[in-house]
Amino acid sequence: MTSAHRSRRRRLRQLNGGRQRSSPPWLWLLSALGLLMLAFGALGSGAAFAVYYHYSHDLARPDIALARTGSAGSRIFDRNGNLLYEFVDPLSGLKNPVPMSEISPWLIQATVSTEDASFYDNPGVNIKGLMRAAMENLTPFGPGFFKGSGGSSITQQLVKNVYIPPEERTERSLGRKIKEVVMAIELKRRYSDNQILEWYLNQVYYGNFAYGAEAAAWRYFGKPAKNLTLAEAAMLAGIPSAPGYYSPVIPENRPEAARRQQYVLDLMVEHGYITQQQADEAKKEELVFEEGTFPIRAPHFVFYVKDVITKMCEKGQLQLAPDTDCSQLVDRGGLRVTTSLDLPLQQRAEGIIENVISANENIYGGHNAAAVVIEPATGEILAMVGSRNYDRADIDGEVNITTSERSPGSSIKVYTYLAAFLQGWTPATIVRDEPIDIKSASGQPIQNWNFSFKGPVTVRTALSESINIAAVRTILAVGVETVVDVAHKMGITSLNEPDRYGPALTLGGGEVKLLDHTYAYSVFANSGLMVGMPTVEDLPAGYRQLDPVGILAVENALGTVLYEYKGADSLQVVPANYAYLITDILSKSAIQWALLTISRPAAAKTGTSEGFHDSLVMGYTPDRAVGVWMGNADNTPMAEGTFSFAGAGPIWKQIMEAAHEGIPSHDFVAPKGVYFSPCAGRMEVFVEGTACTYVVPRPIPVPAVGPTPAATGTPGLPPTGTPATPGAAPSATPAITPASTPHPEPSQQPAATPKPTAQAIQ
Repeated sequence: MTSAHRSRRRRLRQLNGGRQRSSPPWLWLLSALGLLMLAFGALGSGAAFAVYYHYSHDLARPDIALARTGSAGSRIFDRNGNLLYEFVDPLSGLKNPVPMSEISPWLIQATVSTEDASFYDNPGVNIKGLMRAAMENLTPFGPGFFKGSGGSSITQQLVKNVYIPPEERTERSLGRKIKEVVMAIELKRRYSDNQILEWYLNQVYYGNFAYGAEAAAWRYFGKPAKNLTLAEAAMLAGIPSAPGYYSPVIPENRPEAARRQQYVLDLMVEHGYITQQQADEAKKEELVFEEGTFPIRAPHFVFYVKDVITKMCEKGQLQLAPDTDCSQLVDRGGLRVTTSLDLPLQQRAEGIIENVISANENIYGGHNAAAVVIEPATGEILAMVGSRNYDRADIDGEVNITTSERSPGSSIKVYTYLAAFLQGWTPATIVRDEPIDIKSASGQPIQNWNFSFKGPVTVRTALSESINIAAVRTILAVGVETVVDVAHKMGITSLNEPDRYGPALTLGGGEVKLLDHTYAYSVFANSGLMVGMPTVEDLPAGYRQLDPVGILAVENALGTVLYEYKGADSLQVVPANYAYLITDILSKSAIQWALLTISRPAAAKTGTSEGFHDSLVMGYTPDRAVGVWMGNADNTPMAEGTFSFAGAGPIWKQIMEAAHEGIPSHDFVAPKGVYFSPCAGRMEVFVEGTACTYVVPRPIPVPAVGPTPAATGTPGLPPTGTPATPGAAPSATPAITPASTPHPEPSQQPAATPKPTAQAIQ
């Protein structure tokens, strides 16, 4: 038979609704049973009939089966009811189907040619494909038991997506395959080819969040499916086999997408749907794609929320039936989710990042940035900017930097000095800033960021001026594992290989998540009190017990409340007086030294990773904690000398100002258990029981940390020597006389410093 004859025959079948079945039902059933027995030789005739009846006797139409599930995509809102995104139910096209008359014949023909050329002739399964699959999977002649190819027909693919539970779809078992085959045969027996094709084309996934032909036509070409050209239809028909690989809106996919389109056109010629001339003309057509975006606001946060809800479901934190499929809850659960996000602030932060990066990326070589804003009093995430632009593939915009592990640079030093304070150190304790023979994480000698040494310095100077050698000597004194333990209690969920980091950990030799890091800084803002929701992470003992809050309420489609955040969970993870020592240094010395002062009292710490891959500024007020990262998602370095005060600093300052609009200015209030006393030429802060002594103290018992009522105050360390009282003179003389008397840090950095190299770490 010629191609022209085949083409005319297929078109006639399409017009008539597919194959005209004149065979009696019993003959069709016998044929189906024979096919089952042939494909799966282990089945006898009786067993084959029983299996067929079991899977087919109550088979509902696909659209009716879908209606029974009541599934719908969930809607995600910000705290004020602004819609952020509505998740697309993978079968939403079947709920609002486009009739075949509204789908381009080119797309229908391209789909049949590509997915199942025998569709109009087969009984629901591609017999050749099924036999090949049976040979490869069930006989010694193939690569192994269920290790061969699939061979699914269009009808089988429809069955798999509508009737087979998601958790079973990837199973390569005999039972699952028989179920699929029986249902496909029964569907083809009951309904016309065109009806099955209509259902299929309304649910197949075309990538880019487009389910169904109509959604795909609008998503890729900005037009209804009925208006697709041959070239456009061939492009779409090639996507479903590997959406992530062939989706043409991703620039790096386009060469392969074009080759796939040409292959589809060749198949259409081979199967008699178009002529070679039509194919050649379509291959030359220049396609114009819509922007690869979809209607979503705060995309990284939305997908973070989806992940959190899934984990809440798995941990039983939602009021749901025990057999709920948590993996499909957001996509198909019809939830209404109210989040903690403040959309206007989110959009301000996004705009600030774009403006600052675009103005400076040619100078600093950093093309991406991320930010987190948390309210310390509630633990709520008010803004999460995961990247400069989610839709920009050239900067890996889809990567959520806020939940990715990156080097924090020197911003992690706060945990080192907090651990030291818990062991009896004070801001006046002396640490030697002198050469030390220790390597960094990359094997380079550890140096200070400006290649100079100050000799003996106070902890206040060491932290505020980010002196690397002093920090390394401190972590060697208190212990790497001790610092890691403190970081975990404060909210860090990574750093689970302390033996790998060594003392370089305090310089950024380990990786943390910006979200965790900002949450931990919010604990400093709260004087050691962590506020949040019960953790959904599977964390070892000793790690944080609470998570930052992204979700305020979850309701089902009927309005029943499944979860509500009431803000009552809090833990005093470190004593308030010890946390305040860090705040006093960061708010009085460090923020001035790094040129990060804003219009109200604030605390801040910079961090630049080795090789200038990551630039961070972390900081807080009593009302907001903000963490900012700048760099490149692919970890390529920024320009040499791109320190964080100049890179991430301007972004941090602007977001801090935006986050505090309309909020009265508040000072940091010293908690019970601290006092101020003159020491080394300045008024210094001490925990009761410690005093103005420069010597590194002997190890003493560390106060317990953990669940402590926030309102009861926190006892100080057990006193050593003469008890100190507020305002009293130091009870001991310095054991070390500094080379120069410590003094308040300057309000700006030196006018000229040696040019750093890639080995320097701030």
